[in-house]
Amino acid sequence: RMLSKMMVPVYLIVFVIASTSEGRHSPIMLVPGIGGSQLTAKVGEPMPSHCRTNGKFRNIWVNVYKSVTDSEFRKCFFEDIVLKLSYTGSTETFTNQSGVEIAVRRGLKGVEYLDQNKLTHYFSQGQYFHPMVDYFVDRGYRRGHDIRAAPYDWRLAGDQLERLGYYNEMKSQIEEMVSEFGKKATLIAHSLGGPVTLYFLTHVVDQSWKDQYIHAYIPISGAWGGGCEVIQSLVSGLALIDVPQLNLNWVPSGFVPAMRSFESAYWLLPRSSNWGDTVVLTTTNPTRSYTTKDYSRLFKDIGNEVGSQIYKQTSKLLAGWPSPNVPTYCYYGTGVETVRELNYDGANFPSGKPTIVYGDGDGSVNVENSHICHKWKNEQQAPFQFKQFKSVGHIDIIKDNGVLKNIGRVVGAKPTFLDLLKDLGK
Repeated sequence: RMLSKMMVPVYLIVFVIASTSEGRHSPIMLVPGIGGSQLTAKVGEPMPSHCRTNGKFRNIWVNVYKSVTDSEFRKCFFEDIVLKLSYTGSTETFTNQSGVEIAVRRGLKGVEYLDQNKLTHYFSQGQYFHPMVDYFVDRGYRRGHDIRAAPYDWRLAGDQLERLGYYNEMKSQIEEMVSEFGKKATLIAHSLGGPVTLYFLTHVVDQSWKDQYIHAYIPISGAWGGGCEVIQSLVSGLALIDVPQLNLNWVPSGFVPAMRSFESAYWLLPRSSNWGDTVVLTTTNPTRSYTTKDYSRLFKDIGNEVGSQIYKQTSKLLAGWPSPNVPTYCYYGTGVETVRELNYDGANFPSGKPTIVYGDGDGSVNVENSHICHKWKNEQQAPFQFKQFKSVGHIDIIKDNGVLKNIGRVVGAKPTFLDLLKDLGK
C-alpha cells in the first residue's frame, strides 16, 4: 500500500510531462552582448603580408591558443579589427580596414561558445550561451529549430547593424519560427544585446508586428545607460583575456586604439540621463574630474577627439530609452563589485592603471542601469516584471539556475522529471 501511494505522484509527473507536447512553448531567439559573437576574418592586400590569410577566413575572436602562443597573430588581430569612420554629410559609416573582411559566425554555433577550439569548451570561461541552450534542449527545445540565435558584429551599434541588414535577418528568423511552431517568439538579450534588441523593437518593427510575433522580451543585464568599465576600456584598456586558471591576464597595447574605433563602445558609455552629475573619473597632478556630461573634454584630454563625434551620434539612437511595449521581464545581477569611479595619477593618465572605486552591480553593468527598466513599468501597457538576482555576475547570470527557471516559466518550457520531483519536495 505504501508503494502504491508513492507511485501516485510519479504517475502524475509522467502524465504531466507526456501531456506537455512539443511546440507548446514559445520559440526563443538569443541575442548576445559585446564580444559574445564569434568573428572570423579574411585578410588580403594592402594589409601586411604576415597578416594575410591566403583567401581564407580564420577564427580571430576568440582564438585563445593563437592569442597566447603567436605574437604575430596578436598584432594582426588589432590591425584587422579596427574600424574606419567616414561621413556622408552628417551620416556616419563604419567600415573594415581596406583588405579586411570580418564575418560573424551565424546561428547558435556563434554564441554557445566564445572560441571555436573545442578544448576551450570544457572551461566555464569559454562557455557563453551553451548552458542556457542545454537547459532548454533538456526541456523539449531543438537547436536551430525553436531555439535560435542572432549573432552580430558587436563593434557596431544599432544604426550600422540596421544598415547592414542584420535586423531584417533577425525579423525573418522570428517570423519563420512563429509560422513553423504556431507560438509567438521570446526575445532573450544579454548585455549590449539589450540596446541592440530595444533598437529593433522601437525603430525597426511597428506595434502590429510586435503584437503578432513577440510573446515576451527578456533583457538580462541590459546595458542601457552604459557602465563605468567602458570608460576604462576607452581610456587605458581592460584585460582582453582573463583566465585565472592559466594565470593569464592580457591587456595588449593595441586594445585601446581598437576599442576607440568601435561604435558600440560609445553606445555603452554611462549617460547623464540616469547618472546625473556623478563623477566617474578623476586625475591628480593636475587635479581634474569628469562626469557623464564631460565626455567632450575627456576625449580631448586623452587625444581621442573623434570619440566626441561618435558619442554624440550614438547617444541619439535610443534617446530617452523608449519602452519596448511588449511583455517585458528585466533581470539583473547585483551585489558584485562593479567599477564606479576611476582615479588616475597625473603621471599615468591616460595610459596607466587607475585606482578603482567600486559600487553595486554585476561586475560589469552598474546597478544604475536597472533604473531604465523600472521606468518602463509606467510607460507601457504591456505586462512588466523586474527581478534582481543577488551576488550573480554579468556572465554567470545567463547560466544561473534561478534565472533559467524564471525564463522557463515565461516561455512555457516543458518541465523535466527532476524539475517536477523538486517541486513535489517543496
